[in-house]
Amino acid sequence: MEPNINKLLSFENQGHWISESAMNYKEYFGFLYLVKNNPLEKYYIGMKQYKREGKKRNKFYGKESNWKSYAGSSSSLKEDITKLGIENFSFICLKEYYTKGGLKYGEANLQHKLDVLIAVNNSGERLFYNNSIEMIRYIPKEYYNLTTRKVIDNEASH
Repeated sequence: MEPNINKLLSFENQGHWISESAMNYKEYFGFLYLVKNNPLEKYYIGMKQYKREGKKRNKFYGKESNWKSYAGSSSSLKEDITKLGIENFSFICLKEYYTKGGLKYGEANLQHKLDVLIAVNNSGERLFYNNSIEMIRYIPKEYYNLTTRKVIDNEASH
């Protein structure tokens, strides 16, 4: 479910992110987002975890990440933010996810659907800042479809 652009709001305690409802960093693992360069109409699709991971003995494990001020990992996006000013960008939370697998799959799935690596505008310039799509290494619990599994198992038994 994609957010209704007309209903995006800014909520207290979520930095520069806008969303349909208040983001819930205590309940969810992370979120899928869209950054829009408003003057150039160029986009970036990414994901961000609410809490830090790693080894449990690490002093930062489980601590809140920098998600409220995070602007993306693309170096060309960061350059444009520095050059044009952060006020010329929109930071939109598209969807929150309960699991790491769901979040990673959601990001890669949307990036594929939008052809972020090859999409161009009417001038022939790239439409997205994205330069890669991450590999999915496991079946995410939030997207596992039992019906599909039954169909595949049924076909394999014939």
